[in-house]
Amino acid sequence: MEDISTIFSAADKHNFGTLTIKKFQDVIKDILIRYPQLELYLRNTHLRSAYDLLKDSQGNDMKEVNIEGFKSALSHVDSQLKGLPATAQVAA
Repeated sequence: MEDISTIFSAADKHNFGTLTIKKFQDVIKDILIRYPQLELYLRNTHLRSAYDLLKDSQGNDMKEVNIEGFKSALSHVDSQLKGLPATAQVAA
């Protein structure tokens, strides 16, 4: 969660407390590098892009996202992934 706050703060250069979709686009590459599970989640759920995570409760596209929405979207992705057992086969 601390890393998510850091990414959000870096993208929110003017401290508005929200990111526009344009600012979100600027930071999405960094998110995909730091969180490869996001790309796997998008592929497994047949979402076209990370922007599909930024929907309101009625499924409409959001114009801006605040830190809580940002954390919620990435936390949801993490909660949906299954951890693999620590074995030599998995490590390979």
